[in-house]
Amino acid sequence: MDLAVLGIQEPDPTPSLFSHDSVYDGREQLNCFITHTNENTHRIVLASLVHSSLLATEPLGKSSGHCPTLEEMVVRHGKEWQHRVFLQLEGRAAQEFHLQGVPTALPLPVQEQMVRSMKGLEGCEITTPGYAVEYAYLSPLQLNVFLEHRSIKGLFFAGQVAGSNGYEEAAALGLTAGINAALRARGKEMLVLDRTQAYIGVLVDDFTRKEQKEPYRMLTSRDEYRLALRHDNADRQLAEIGHKLGLISREQVGRIKEKHTRVTFQHEICTEESRELR
Repeated sequence: MDLAVLGIQEPDPTPSLFSHDSVYDGREQLNCFITHTNENTHRIVLASLVHSSLLATEPLGKSSGHCPTLEEMVVRHGKEWQHRVFLQLEGRAAQEFHLQGVPTALPLPVQEQMVRSMKGLEGCEITTPGYAVEYAYLSPLQLNVFLEHRSIKGLFFAGQVAGSNGYEEAAALGLTAGINAALRARGKEMLVLDRTQAYIGVLVDDFTRKEQKEPYRMLTSRDEYRLALRHDNADRQLAEIGHKLGLISREQVGRIKEKHTRVTFQHEICTEESRELR
């Protein structure tokens, strides 16, 4: 790979962390690199559609709208269209890059032609072939709001097998199903988060009550309370619930309350100064 001719995607100077309790350790962040497909790439794809294992079983345009294959995108947009491809190093000591944005069900010989047609990748070697995602899943309408099967008590489902799409969705559902499985085993009242409390509440409510035409992705546009549910106040919304479940300590709850007390104080100062300026 010729990294010198590729575009560079620089990382955030200070990455955002999932937990407010976490502290960034200052380690150096790594650049991603950018290349693009081109007309030659698309000619190779179009000439090889008959070899796509996914298109052989799934009509074009019928797969999940969130994870279309490169061949579907080429057919949809035409060969003059250009698709951005991100190259992400697999690890600090790794020599391999992951090509993000090239899901494909084409065989390896075609993938080699396709990838080597992109700028900077003319001499690359594929160590792990790309793959496409074909969804087969349990209808989430068979689950109740605890993510427990309606007909089989004690059997909980989460993630792709239950019809979700995405890492965060799988993590949220897995956390909820795991909590409720533990509560069920202990004979305690199970957890249901409301739509007004958390995106998990929106996710589970949509998931178990509405028919889904494709694997579910949690989008902010699905939430009527999205202005109130944010990364900066999720800890305040859920801290007491987490402590009651034994997931966080009373000391952590205290730190969260202290933080939001300071936030409220600063907000009051800004509000008062704004009134004075008027």
